[in-house]
Amino acid sequence: MFDNYLSSEMTRCLGAWDTFEARVAARADEGVVLAYQGTCDGLVAAAYLLHTLRGNGVDVPHSCILWVPVEDRVYQQLRSFLRQQRPAFLITLGIPLENTPGALDDVVDCVSQGTFVFDHHLAATVPAHERLVVVNPSPTPELSRARPMPASLFGYLCAERAGRDVAPWLVGVALLDEGIEEQVAFFYEELSRLHDLPSPGMVGGPGGLRQTVYGRISRLLTANFSAREPDHISLDLALQVLGGTLPGTDELLEIASERLARLANSVTTEVRRHVDTWRQRITAYFRDERFVKIEVPSELNVAAPVASVLATHFPEKTFITYTDRGGSARVEIRSPSGGPDLGAVLTSLPGDLASHSVVCQRSVAALTVSSDQLERLLDALRSKLDPTWSDDEDE
Repeated sequence: MFDNYLSSEMTRCLGAWDTFEARVAARADEGVVLAYQGTCDGLVAAAYLLHTLRGNGVDVPHSCILWVPVEDRVYQQLRSFLRQQRPAFLITLGIPLENTPGALDDVVDCVSQGTFVFDHHLAATVPAHERLVVVNPSPTPELSRARPMPASLFGYLCAERAGRDVAPWLVGVALLDEGIEEQVAFFYEELSRLHDLPSPGMVGGPGGLRQTVYGRISRLLTANFSAREPDHISLDLALQVLGGTLPGTDELLEIASERLARLANSVTTEVRRHVDTWRQRITAYFRDERFVKIEVPSELNVAAPVASVLATHFPEKTFITYTDRGGSARVEIRSPSGGPDLGAVLTSLPGDLASHSVVCQRSVAALTVSSDQLERLLDALRSKLDPTWSDDEDE
């Protein structure tokens, strides 16, 4: 599938994986670590690649698998993990290591034979290391009209190419978490056309998709990461789907509800608390404001759903929500349909304002920045997104 896309850049990406996988299979007994970004997209990609590796006789035990929080800007957790493991090979999925050169150098030094990085974030640079393969089919700022390739779809194509049993609908579950708007919509629509998935038009758009069984599964699997649960519960469930133990959506929904309900309920409650508070404040005090900036203090990763839900209630406003924790701040942006192109906004930020883990569509964006740069970033974003803002405004 996706023949037009695969005819160029993705063919190169899949070829790079084939070459690296052959090296891993020949020396797997020396140790393999797989690290994936703690999102539904990252875990589904990890499940497909683990499924592919195991089909070639390469076992990666749980003790060698790590999920990395999206707000871990310098990857201290990954670096500590690798210093303990000292593997021959490392595979990372959805983690934007190439935009953190210091962390990347440290990571490569901990791996004796080779590191494979698949990343779909905007890339400022792609470094060169002797033992490093960086696969980055995403648009650079200069190519912002190109379509980024989600990690889950890359994993699916690798498994399909290797002749493994695949469940295409699992990619649809992951894409729902990425947001079925603009660029990602292309991949979801292709998937729904070729496989038994509801198209956005069948169910009333992206909002309707999130109310389907696929949307409910996506929220449950993502709860594992939003609640910072250290175990690989969601990954195990995805692997059971690919192994045939959970053959369909109904079976996965039932067991995911059983195993992840507590986490999902805690996330839902936290999102509702912030949304209810800010709906009242906006109605009472910010009714005429077109730009709303909200700090979301929480131990849970809920800044993104808070921004998305508020944007559905107040579609004419631009929302920036952020959580500052552990030296890093996660910033989410939602702008009105037809508003400024957030890709152009982010690429026009000052060059010394180092952002990380940038995911961007026209009206939806997310990025991570160090805490000491947060206020500068917020001011820079407001200056570009709020026509009433002035440099001497006292906030």
